[in-house]
Parts: sequence; structure tokens; C-alpha cells
Amino acid sequence: MSTLVIQEVGYGLARYEVANSIISQELEYWNTLNVKTIEITNITRALYLAQQIGYKHINDCIHTALAESLNCNRFYTYNKSDYKRIQKHTDLQIIIL
Repeated sequence: MSTLVIQEVGYGLARYEVANSIISQELEYWNTLNVKTIEITNITRALYLAQQIGYKHINDCIHTALAESLNCNRFYTYNKSDYKRIQKHTDLQIIIL
């Protein structure tokens, strides 16, 4: 899991108008997990992926680059449209839920 995931969880909860106190509790919990910091090599790879798909959805490219750097074999997502495009440019097995 990356710092980007924590940011997206907070955004998603706020978007659904979850109370700030609950969001704070959730983010504190997520921050106790094994969090991987995004490094410049991840950004470099993500920008390459983003270029391949027209610079759309750079955050999804960052997720992909980080998963690659962690030697993940599979990547699970609900995001069919973006990851179908990214799939062509990675060896990760992307599983659409």
C-alpha cells in the first residue's frame, strides 16, 4: 500500500460526506499499515505509463509503478476502463473485480 492510497481513501470518504471524525479515525488506522513511500523511480515509471495512455489517470499509473517495484504479481481493481489501457504496458496481471 502506498501513501497515495491513504490520500484516495480520505478523498473518497469526504466525497461521500463521511464525518471528519470518522475519516480521521480511518486514516489513522491506514497509516499504521505497511505503507510504501512513492519514490522518484516510481514517478519516472508512472510518467512513462501515463505517456503511453495519453497522460490520463496518472494516479493509476503511480499505483501500477509502485506495484511493479514491489514485485507484485497481481493487481486488483474495480477500475476497468483505466486499467485495461494500462494493462498493455505492464507485466502485472491486472484483475478487474
